[in-house]
Amino acid sequence: MPLPEDEQSIHTISLLTKQMHYNWEVGVHNAFVNYYNKKEIDLAREILEEALARDPGSSMLKQDLSRLDR
Repeated sequence: MPLPEDEQSIHTISLLTKQMHYNWEVGVHNAFVNYYNKKEIDLAREILEEALARDPGSSMLKQDLSRLDR
């Protein structure tokens, strides 16, 4: 039995929110990789630190930051 229409939209909003967050993380990651590959480490770190201030729980961005701390 399908969910009522108002509950379906809540689920859809939740999925869209998660997708937008993931897209944001990937965008930050890609910017990081761009600077990292150019050996512009200070800019790479700055991008990650700013993003992690907004989302300190991002495992993707924390993993990127750990690359810099090796």
